[in-house]
Amino acid sequence: MDKQAKIESLARACLTSDQAEVYVALLMRGRITASKLKSQTSLSRPMLYRVLGELTALGVVLKEDAPQMVSRFECAHPLKLRELVDIRRAEVATRQQSLENILSSLVSDYTALSGKPGMRLLSGIIGIEELYEDILNEGVGISLIRSPYDDKFPELTERVIKQIAAQVKAGITTRAITPFDNETLEELEGDDVRNLVTRRLVYLEKLDIPAQIILYADKVAITAFDTELMTTIIQNQAISKSFALMFEFMWHTVASDDAEIRTGLKNGTLTAPRPRA
Repeated sequence: MDKQAKIESLARACLTSDQAEVYVALLMRGRITASKLKSQTSLSRPMLYRVLGELTALGVVLKEDAPQMVSRFECAHPLKLRELVDIRRAEVATRQQSLENILSSLVSDYTALSGKPGMRLLSGIIGIEELYEDILNEGVGISLIRSPYDDKFPELTERVIKQIAAQVKAGITTRAITPFDNETLEELEGDDVRNLVTRRLVYLEKLDIPAQIILYADKVAITAFDTELMTTIIQNQAISKSFALMFEFMWHTVASDDAEIRTGLKNGTLTAPRPRA
């Protein structure tokens, strides 16, 4: 790899363009004084000293000071660059978490002032991850209307199990309206209690919806399972209140289905869901 290619790669990875130029020049010359290094770069003398100071502070360049001698500089082991990237990755993660902690409040303030709903469109498994993280950040109970089509994405299974465990640890309760899909009475009476879930079952043909709906805080999250995973999170009090009222209506409406299904499971007259329409 030639000199310019190294500079461009480092500039994309972890250094500024000036820092990358000085680093590569220093790497090619070894231990050297700043005055001799200047001829190997396009920087002015003041800028060169400034950049050397930056690289020294980052730990990727070492400065040797000896009595009665001019300071000399040399590159630290290049693996220090990887350490620098790791440190910055951790800093970004911390900043992102700090932003997530306050973002909901900021969006609420913006929405209240402008009247415009906050909306995020998230795709794929990464989108689901963002939704799950947001639920944990909010830390409040959720209401769920499950889609029977979530089994089209088996890669979600392990992630859902981890999310449930995290929600239980955080004390987040769930009220769920779900299509009857081969659940056993032992699962319903055991797992639901352990997972802080209160569930109402409905016959499959009555809830043959291709999208899942989760209500939490003042947000509505809709995940479509029809072709590809696509999650939309809407933050708006009017919209979330409307969905909450619809959820309550459904919750009471499906009570008879839930009782019938559970009775059928107990007396053995119901062992499989009715076929999907």
